[in-house]
Amino acid sequence: MAHDRFTQLILESYFAEMQAHHHYMTMAQMAPTEEARQIMMMNAQDEHRHAEAFEKIYEELTGTEPRDTGMHMMPVNENMTFLDHVRMQLFDEYADFRKYKDMYLMTDNPEYRDTLFNAIHDEFRHAMLLTYLLN
Repeated sequence: MAHDRFTQLILESYFAEMQAHHHYMTMAQMAPTEEARQIMMMNAQDEHRHAEAFEKIYEELTGTEPRDTGMHMMPVNENMTFLDHVRMQLFDEYADFRKYKDMYLMTDNPEYRDTLFNAIHDEFRHAMLLTYLLN
């Protein structure tokens, strides 16, 4: 059922955005420059905002708060270099961009579409900023 799939993707996205927020906060502590730190903090704030929006949608769809069903926070590998984290996060942003585009097409609800459109835009911007840091 499409509704069930959309609800599951919202739940997964909530936890993924919380993970991304945590990852960006860790990266901010590792950042080699103030500019890189500011970019990580800005991205972290965006990811937290996305998580809150997905949490709200999930609660509207199910009447319950998101429950961790094995999608718990993975520890951030602090043995990797900052640039290794940037590369890893770049691929995650691209994957989220594609996933949110698919989710956007799964719903007719204008509020959900607005949330997904904003997330799509932010994920693209995050990828662009991460690419900038690689140069």
